[in-house]
This record gives sequence, C-alpha cells and structure tokens, in this order.
Amino acid sequence: MGVWIISDNAELGGSVKSQVDALKLRSSPARVLSTTSALTEVMSVDAAPHLMVIASMRVDDVTLQIVRQLRAGSAAKLIVAAVAADHSAVIQAVRAGADDFVKLDEQFAGELESAFQRLSAAVDKKTGGQLLTVIPSRDVGDGAFLAVNLAAAIAALHGKCGLLDFNLRGGDAALMLKLAPRHTLLDLVRRRQSVDQMMFEQAVAKHESGIELLAGPDLFADTHDIDPALCRQVVAHSQAAQAFCIVSIEDLQHAEQIGILSESDRVLISTRLDLVSLYRTQRHLDYIRKNTNAIERTIVVASGTGYAGEVPPRAACRILQVPVVHQIPDDPAAATVSMNIGNPAVRECPQSKASRAIAKLAAFLTPAVAASKPAVRRGILPFSAAALFGMQTSPAPAK
Repeated sequence: MGVWIISDNAELGGSVKSQVDALKLRSSPARVLSTTSALTEVMSVDAAPHLMVIASMRVDDVTLQIVRQLRAGSAAKLIVAAVAADHSAVIQAVRAGADDFVKLDEQFAGELESAFQRLSAAVDKKTGGQLLTVIPSRDVGDGAFLAVNLAAAIAALHGKCGLLDFNLRGGDAALMLKLAPRHTLLDLVRRRQSVDQMMFEQAVAKHESGIELLAGPDLFADTHDIDPALCRQVVAHSQAAQAFCIVSIEDLQHAEQIGILSESDRVLISTRLDLVSLYRTQRHLDYIRKNTNAIERTIVVASGTGYAGEVPPRAACRILQVPVVHQIPDDPAAATVSMNIGNPAVRECPQSKASRAIAKLAAFLTPAVAASKPAVRRGILPFSAAALFGMQTSPAPAK
C-alpha cells in the first residue's frame, strides 16, 4: 500500500512528500500526482487501498470538488492538508468525504504523523462485520432471491444478518419479506449530509428471520443525486452493527462506483447455466480481474440448475476459469410460495432443494456454528404455505 500526495502546486506537493517520506510509515516513497492524474489513476489502479493527501493552499470549492471525486472513486483513507483553514473549512472537508484534516503550519509534521497513525491503523486492520456482495450477471431477480435467502440462512446460523438493498432501479427485498419500512436507502444517501450510526439504525427494518434490512429505492425513484461516499458510510454502519452484512446490488458498475468491491470479503456473481448467462458472467469476472483486487474473493453461483440441456457445471468452470460453480437447483414452487407469503424460502420451505443448497452456501461462506432452530410460526398465514401446496417441510418436533 502506497501514499499519494495530490497537488497542482509542485512546490507544496514536494514539501509534503518530504515530510511523509521522513515519517517512514511505508516501505515505498510517496508519489506526487496532479489532481488530473489522481482522478484518472484512482479509477483504474488495481492495488490495495491507498492513503491520499490532498495538499492545497486553502480549502475552496475546487478542493472540495476534488475530495468528492476522489471519494467517489476510492475507498482509500483521505487527508486534506491546507495552509489556510478555519473550523468551517475543516467541517466542509469532512462533509465532502475527507477522513482527516491537517493544517500546513509549524506543527505539520507531528500532526501528520498522528493522522497517518490513526488512518493507517484503520486501513491495515479490518474492523466490523464480514461483507458479502451479491451481483447478478444477467437476471436481477436471481440476485435478489439469492441475497434475501442467503441473509436468512446466515441469520439462522448467527442470530442476525444485515441486508442492504442497493438495487437503485427499484429494490424488491422489502416486498419479498413483506416489510413496509418507513425509510429507504435514498433517505440516507442523497447529497446533503453525513450518515451516523443512529440514523442508520432508525432506517433499518427488522424481519422475524433475523434479517435487518435497509430497503432499496422505490421503482422509478429519482436516484441521480446519490452520494457514493454516503453509500460507503451506510455499508460501514451495517458492518458495525452486524457480524455479517449482505449488499444486494443490481450491477457491477454501481458496485465499483460505490467502491464496495475492494472492501467485500466475498463477491458472489449469480448466473445461469446457459451460454448467454455464462458469457455475461465471464465479462463480469474479466472486469473484476482487471479493475479491482477482488477476483480472489469472487465466487460464481448458478441459479435454476438441474435442467436437461444446460451447460454442465464442469464445462462452466472451464469456460469461466473458476475452480467451482456453486449450484442452486431450480425450485419454482418454493420460490413462488416464499415470495407470495413474504418469508424466505430457506424458512418457508427449508427442505426444498434450493433452500438446502443456499443453507449449504451460507455455511461455506461463514464460520461454522450450531444452527438455531427455525421458528414454528413462519409466515403471515396461520398455517404453513408449503404444506398447503403439498411441499415437503421440516418434521414437527416430538412432544
């Protein structure tokens, strides 16, 4: 991990670089980049997160815009260092996305060292819950179904699981769980304020399965003013609140723009075993391999498997150049019943093929612990919908 000094003032940038190199906080010397170069490289660099220092004479509108653009393109820790600054300037810099502020004066070296120590510790030591990101390569519905049921399966193992519905073209997770949340993602991430832990927790809707959901925007909602920096804050608050957090997001471009791929412990690409789906999945993997550091943490999950004529799983592995493709067998009855009832399939129809495969995937992705028994009451009706439709359910406990 390196350090970037970002400044269009060559003399000022060189001075800050000398101070940074003297601290010997990194094995490699700091780099000095112009703002144009930094904004270009931050979108394409395939390295671990960087510490970035924006060095300027004053905190003006130009500096704040640079902070916003860098924050939108990177999850790196970001320090603003300015010669002239007052309390208002510090607040503006932090609101724009800076993690810390240091004044360029006679105490600069000591203050910079303290700031670097704080932020380096935050970068080098991962804190918070495990982050799983689900991205559909073709069918958004497959991704949403996988995310909701995986969250329920993890909650069954660990007590609860966060679920963030980042499907910006209309999130379905609240409907799939029969929840009517008062707030959605948009209430937190519009370009107007920071997000604190209390605001996040008030916006979360809790499901009896243990899922703690931040609902996605309504269909056709205006999402043009979403702030990627606030999206990252939302993810961080969810990780602080839960040991496991799942982000359901509609496409790879939004995930990269928000900057969650490099932060994810696992990235799950959902697909189908047909050539069109596998082609799109291959393109997703190529993009992740080229533009992020997440390829080693990326797995492929094929939904709706078990049909004659599908591409064999081993052939799919060769096409995608992955060691394994996790399979979720096709089970339309379980999926339809669970969505109509508003209860995840892993709870409503736990013995269905799809539910058992998702539960197995949840155990693979999270540390093994003793699973808790599912609640007897499993839906909004006073009887089991699975039994109504003639589907196999868990045996009743002996009295």
